Amino acid sequence: MQPCRGNISLLEEDVWREQQCSAHDNTPYGGELFHWRAHRDDAEPCALTCRGTPQHSGQSPEPTVSLDDDDRVVVAVLAARVSDGTRCRPGSLDMCIDGRCQRVGCDLRVGSTRRVDECGVCGGDGSSCSRPRYHWLATPGSLCSATCGGGYKMSLAVCRDRLTGTDAPEQLCDGSSKPSSAVVRCNMHPCPYKWYVGEWSPCTVSCGGGLRTRRVLCARSANVTRADTYQPGSTEPGCVSPAPRSSQACNEHECPIWIAGAWSGVSFTLWIVKF
Repeated sequence: MQPCRGNISLLEEDVWREQQCSAHDNTPYGGELFHWRAHRDDAEPCALTCRGTPQHSGQSPEPTVSLDDDDRVVVAVLAARVSDGTRCRPGSLDMCIDGRCQRVGCDLRVGSTRRVDECGVCGGDGSSCSRPRYHWLATPGSLCSATCGGGYKMSLAVCRDRLTGTDAPEQLCDGSSKPSSAVVRCNMHPCPYKWYVGEWSPCTVSCGGGLRTRRVLCARSANVTRADTYQPGSTEPGCVSPAPRSSQACNEHECPIWIAGAWSGVSFTLWIVKF
């Protein structure tokens, strides 16, 4: 079976699902009208799951809105099945038919396993070009674990169109040459020097004014090693002056002392006993 080419495109966004959701804008849901947009549900890709905001709020839900940030947003299944020919998921040619996700090849035939070769030719063998139009590109998949001093991040592969410079469905790239996800180093530049301070030592006395001290270090990291510690005479900029205090007064209250008072008088009672 082959779908109508007017209903599917290799590169265009899947607006059909959006249209099916927005068709419910004039139908009350829970006694209220909502602006509906498509909501991705990988568990049930062929159900019409939509995200809506109340129409009285004066705004439509954005595709990137976070459900945790806006409690006015609701997600609901407005129909058990999407219309036949709706894509199962973004970036895929697979489509929903009779409520089930069916595989679609690059020839737009349901059940076909044909794929686009590295030259962008459906079912080709990669011999028709010297530089393929669609290629795999490694992109950052996560933020670096550190802002300096060397961290790690995940690298993911995306299918990229050389002509437009935009991402393309994965079926357009040669699946056999897809690079694996990898962990790569990032932010390898040295961290700037800053002040690190240790814990205060116990006070030298319990009263009468003493002194307590702590270690103050200008370093690149909290790891107190010579490699991380700023060396006087270095050409690199060190820590911003002034340095934190390395000592301070403590227990300045007066110490208690013994004070002897006057002796009190002695009183006694004399008992006379007769035998």
